Amino acid sequence: MNLKPIFLSLIVLTWCGCKTYDAQQTRSEHTEDFRHDLDAQTAALLAQPLSLQDCVTIAMTNNYEARQADLRHELARLGKDIAFSEFLPKMTLAASATRNRFPNTVGGGLMAFERRSYSDAALNVDVPILTPSVWFLYAARRQQTEIAAVAAHYVRQVIVLETTRDYYTCLVQEEIINALTAQRDAAQETFRRIDSLAAEGMSTTWERELARARYEDRAAALSQAERGLVTARGALLLTLGLAPDASITLAGAPDESALPDTTLEERVLQALSSHPELAMADRNVVVRNHQVRQAFCDFLPNVMGFWTGTYADNTSMDRLHNWKLGLAGTWKLFDGFANVARYRSSKVERTSAELSRESLFLSIMLEVTRAHMGIQDATDAYRVATQNHHAFDLKSNDYREKMRAGLIPAKDSLEAEAERDTAQVILVQTRYQEAIARATLDLAMGTTLLPETDLKKEE
Repeated sequence: MNLKPIFLSLIVLTWCGCKTYDAQQTRSEHTEDFRHDLDAQTAALLAQPLSLQDCVTIAMTNNYEARQADLRHELARLGKDIAFSEFLPKMTLAASATRNRFPNTVGGGLMAFERRSYSDAALNVDVPILTPSVWFLYAARRQQTEIAAVAAHYVRQVIVLETTRDYYTCLVQEEIINALTAQRDAAQETFRRIDSLAAEGMSTTWERELARARYEDRAAALSQAERGLVTARGALLLTLGLAPDASITLAGAPDESALPDTTLEERVLQALSSHPELAMADRNVVVRNHQVRQAFCDFLPNVMGFWTGTYADNTSMDRLHNWKLGLAGTWKLFDGFANVARYRSSKVERTSAELSRESLFLSIMLEVTRAHMGIQDATDAYRVATQNHHAFDLKSNDYREKMRAGLIPAKDSLEAEAERDTAQVILVQTRYQEAIARATLDLAMGTTLLPETDLKKEE
């Protein structure tokens, strides 16, 4: 017999089993593989400028929270299938065979027994007939599956708001950079003019240094805004499930449609009738009801039907065929105290679920009210910022002309320019606040629309 292959196999198995886990190599390999796949995906998705709708569509299928929500839904569905399996018959099959190749000898060969073979098989089938708790367990798992489906939908609605907020934050940073670039150039030109006047004795040294400070302030603000844009783009890319250090170009702000003329009361009623969180809370109360019924059923006996068949074959005996059919029941008499405690506990949990739903009811009313008022606050803030910028721009232009004519000192003109620049930054910061407030209101009402993807919400 050739034992060489056996020894080689043992050596290979021993080497594989003794191989230690190299944490550094594993981390390095995962980093390299993940980065390669991430770069390829990023290059494909960011090949052209992205609109807000493009970003939302990418986030729906690529965001990690959305993908985790889908996995939780899948786990809940599998849990429901597991609960359904309790209704199915339980089958047990066992078989064995024995054969003596040589005669058995006893007493040094004085007695010899003939060759014999034995074989037997058994099949046992148990069918649940009266197991009430299983029905309520399955009903609870089915509701939990629906909760997971609604939760996955709501997670995507939250992601829409996050994507919208991050998208407009990037646009604000880009416009702030444009404004600060113009302000820095203007401050530099002002400093050069005042420096020339100071050289001719027509301006004081402190006015020149004040102009220099104004220029350096705008240059530092521009550098800070550029760093802020890198951070804002990284946050948007993270929401999209892409590398935060990738290069992304945005297409600009979308056209906003007119806001429907809806009263606060109408919006609150709509939110209370269709908000996903309330739908999950309703189903959670139903789950608790099923758990109360399931705890009550623990007091009842479980009845099952069974069928058992056996087959035996022996060379020295005739073949035997046996089968029996009957009922079997179990009743746990000494678990009464635990059953009573579980029953009372399930009722307390049901009451807690009902209170949580009522608290959520009030919270949603407040969130809708706050979001409704937030739209008006954003509109007023942008209107005031527009007026302030217009007024300070006129003042700055007037003071600049008067300074050139020698009617006012350079300090007054520099202060007017600082007021105008601050007003311009505030104007840019408030430009998209209404659009973000609208998205916040949609989420508060539970009416955020999702783009069409290959992932459908389970009804």
